[in-house]
Amino acid sequence: MTKKAAVYLRQSVDNAEGIERQRERCTALATARNWSLTAEFVDNEVRASKERGAGTAWDRMLDRLPEFDVVIAVDLDRLLRSTRDLHTLIDRGASIVTVDGEIDLSTADGEFRATMLAGIARFEVRRAGERIKRAVDQRAANGEWHGGTPPFGYRSANTKLKVRDDEKALILYAAERVLEGHSLHSVVKTWNDNGVKNRSGTHWRQSNVRSILRNRSLLGETKAGVVGWEPILTTDQFDRLDRIFSDNSRKVTHSPGVLSTKYAMGGGITLCGVCGKRMTAMKHHTYVGLTCLARVNGSDPVNHPKVTRTFTHHFDDEGERVTLTQAREMRKAGAFVESRKVTADYDSNRVTVNHDRLESLVLESVRLRLEKDGWESIAGEHSPETDSHIRKLEKESDALLERQRKVNDLFLSEAMDPEQHTTEIGRIKSRREEISNEISQLHGMPVVAGLISEGLDFDNTDLWTSERKRALLKGLGVRVYVNPWPEGVPHNPSKRADESDDERADRLERHHREVLISRVRIEYPSGTLDATQA
Repeated sequence: MTKKAAVYLRQSVDNAEGIERQRERCTALATARNWSLTAEFVDNEVRASKERGAGTAWDRMLDRLPEFDVVIAVDLDRLLRSTRDLHTLIDRGASIVTVDGEIDLSTADGEFRATMLAGIARFEVRRAGERIKRAVDQRAANGEWHGGTPPFGYRSANTKLKVRDDEKALILYAAERVLEGHSLHSVVKTWNDNGVKNRSGTHWRQSNVRSILRNRSLLGETKAGVVGWEPILTTDQFDRLDRIFSDNSRKVTHSPGVLSTKYAMGGGITLCGVCGKRMTAMKHHTYVGLTCLARVNGSDPVNHPKVTRTFTHHFDDEGERVTLTQAREMRKAGAFVESRKVTADYDSNRVTVNHDRLESLVLESVRLRLEKDGWESIAGEHSPETDSHIRKLEKESDALLERQRKVNDLFLSEAMDPEQHTTEIGRIKSRREEISNEISQLHGMPVVAGLISEGLDFDNTDLWTSERKRALLKGLGVRVYVNPWPEGVPHNPSKRADESDDERADRLERHHREVLISRVRIEYPSGTLDATQA
């Protein structure tokens, strides 16, 4: 009887052998033994020394172990790196075969041999980690820069940090403003309005500046507390800043965009139709909206030029500001109210849209497209060209991982200085991130197929979770562009003399939907679907 075999493939940053090469060797073994390969489990860029929980190929393989007569791996290191994982396989009665030789976990000798190999592998992992930590600690104790990305205000030069004059000026400006009683918001706003960029070439956020001003490297200290380079702030300045930021009465402004991941249309799916940047979920008075925020996307004098607007503010006899309605009531009662003209500069063409209305429109568009084209054609298997491209990207990623390992070895052996190490590692990680994103997009359609196979009841989308909706939209590659509210079109038309409150509410809802359709452009990888079709 032909044995049913499964293949487990894993790639981690400390091994040069790529997924494709592992697949070839395991497949050759199965062919030589005339075994039938019935499943393949791939954990790419996953360390076996770390816990492999739900969602990993390892976890899926454990659930399906009774279906297979044997599991094939290149060697034991690819399958596991801890005795914990080994005991899991033993408890489940798994039969393991590696390209380097068979391991029979059903016998005492086989279990002992596997335990010894797993223990040695675990020892090698921990010893490498301890060696890196000792090297870092030793550099810090010697007053040297331990490596990695230099803190803001400095650049690395061999084993030391040197002050960057341009970043030093920004740090001193921010520190002086905060110590004078100004807010971090005012500092960030000044920089963003004047086109000052951070190291990533993007706009500033308050959280970025806060973390910079609380970093003890500004005192010239290493992680060991040893002064090793020129300080930017004095001890008195740093301590005063620390007291200000530690004051519980000081309001902490949470980063905008925290809500975005809780809503289906957030997380980069919805983009501003004017500047093309992502819209952020924010709570408005009575609803959750998506907004193109200047403090998230930065100032944009081309697409969102500033305009000067004049407003009238009202104040009572104690100088407290009151609303227009309150001012009217106070004047009727004979109370004192002062009105002042106030001018301020505001970004123009900023876009805001009601999240729930937009979500309903987009999901209806998706339903129509799935009915029109058939989900099989949209969420089907990869084409041979796509599979070939994915394998090519995986091979490039494997080569980059091997390069990263060599660069780290050169750094530990002091054959590469910290600045070179930081530059090269940054280049490698940047490219690997690009590859990972591209592979995720290429894998998107099977995700949609899985969601649809589970059943998508478009008549009850209010029962879906936000994560489920977002997974569907991302899997289809949906991008939604929202334009500003049309000029001259009222937001809330006045009530008609002959209509009830319920009739007006229905008319307003129809009005908002019609306007929304005219503002929205829904894009799929295969082209644009006019929102009017929804």
